[in-house]
Amino acid sequence: MRVLQESRFDHDSGRIGTTWTFQRNGHEETRTISIRIYTYRELRTLLEAAGLSVVSATDNAGQPFELGQSRLWLVTQKG
Repeated sequence: MRVLQESRFDHDSGRIGTTWTFQRNGHEETRTISIRIYTYRELRTLLEAAGLSVVSATDNAGQPFELGQSRLWLVTQKG
């Protein structure tokens, strides 16, 4: 099987659009997804608007979150 991937980031909408094309035995199938990307600040604002406060923000290893990390883990509490 051959898999082709094409991704684009739209700065206006804050979305990544990805198209995968799967090729196998002369058949081809294409699937497309769109994922909204939120900044840390946007997430905090949304959570606070919902009545939650951020207790901690860490990376996959449990270290304080910093710019450039691939994952963000937020712990929140109500009130």
